[in-house]
Amino acid sequence: MDRVERVECLTFADGFAGTVLCLNVFEHTWDFLKGAQEIFRVTAPGGLALVTAPFEFKIHGYPEDYWRFTPRAVEKLFDPFPAVIYGWQGHPKTPRLVFALGLKSQRNDLDQLAEAWRQEVLEQWKERPTTWKRLGAAMGGAVFGRRGFRHIRHGRDLTITVRGKNPSPEV
Repeated sequence: MDRVERVECLTFADGFAGTVLCLNVFEHTWDFLKGAQEIFRVTAPGGLALVTAPFEFKIHGYPEDYWRFTPRAVEKLFDPFPAVIYGWQGHPKTPRLVFALGLKSQRNDLDQLAEAWRQEVLEQWKERPTTWKRLGAAMGGAVFGRRGFRHIRHGRDLTITVRGKNPSPEV
């Protein structure tokens, strides 16, 4: 590790980084709006920034675990970016993880890029609930209702959405 910084007050120059990764940090950041502005500021033109945050997760990093973000919340945090690919892992009403990828450039292939990313993630995904957990979820769901077992039933669901203005074709 070369340096440790607070996301709300980064000391990097404007446009310093071609790629910015902010993984599971925003829930621990009191001024997350300032953090999102700083991420945009330090991302280079043509660069990208990825933010992930847990949604359905226990309090961790106590006492500095302040927030949970919906998929639309992380997408809105990236409003300054011309294009955003955002989504969640898990059930739509109780996602396990939310994410946003901000692209600091106009792209005409956002849908294809999002689908390629989704396919790559699914191919690399090794985590699966055990047979016993799946069986327990099926039995528990039959007795107590399916809602409490969403995290097991929808653990491998991945939803990716695109928000951005594709440049109009040259005439």
